[in-house]
Amino acid sequence: MSPGFALPLFWLAPLLAATPKSSKSQSSATGVYSIKLIEQQPGKCQVEVTEETKLAWQLDKCVGTTDDFYFVSDDGQRFWVIRAFPEKPAAPQKQESETWLSVVVAVLYDQQGKALRRMRAGELVPARARHRVRQLGKHFLWLKGVGGVPGAMPRVNDHNEVELEPVDSRPVHLKF
Repeated sequence: MSPGFALPLFWLAPLLAATPKSSKSQSSATGVYSIKLIEQQPGKCQVEVTEETKLAWQLDKCVGTTDDFYFVSDDGQRFWVIRAFPEKPAAPQKQESETWLSVVVAVLYDQQGKALRRMRAGELVPARARHRVRQLGKHFLWLKGVGGVPGAMPRVNDHNEVELEPVDSRPVHLKF
C-alpha cells in the first residue's frame, strides 16, 4: 500500500472506532413494540423501545451489553435482559466449577430502569444439567442456541413470556 492511502485510513480509524454499537433488535410477541440497546461509548448506553415505527420511550442507562438479549413485553412497559456470555466472579474460596451458579443471568426491568426481578444461573440451570455448562475462562455459556450450542435461541413466545433453554434441560418461561 502506498503512503498516500495509509494517511487517510489513519485519520478515519478513530471515527470508525467511535461508531455506536447495538444489540440485535427484538420484537414483542404481538410485533407492536421492539427493543434494542445502543452503546454510544463504553459506559454510555440507551435502551430504545419503539412502537411500530416511532420511539415509544428510551432509558439512558447501561443495563447490559450489546451481546445480551433484550425482550420487551406486549404492552411495552417492561423488558428482560438475558446475559448471553456472563462473566464468572472471582471466588477463590469456591471451586471454579461452582462460581457461575450465583451469577445473575436474567433481569426484568421497568421503563425507569428499576430491576423488578433477578434470576441467577443456579435457579435456571437444573442440577442434573450443570455439567453441560461450558466454562470459557472468565465467562460461561449456559444457553442453547448461543455460541455454537445446538438448540433454539431465547425468544418471546405467543403467551408474552421469554422462553429460553438452558443447556441440556427443558425450556424456562419468564413472565413479564
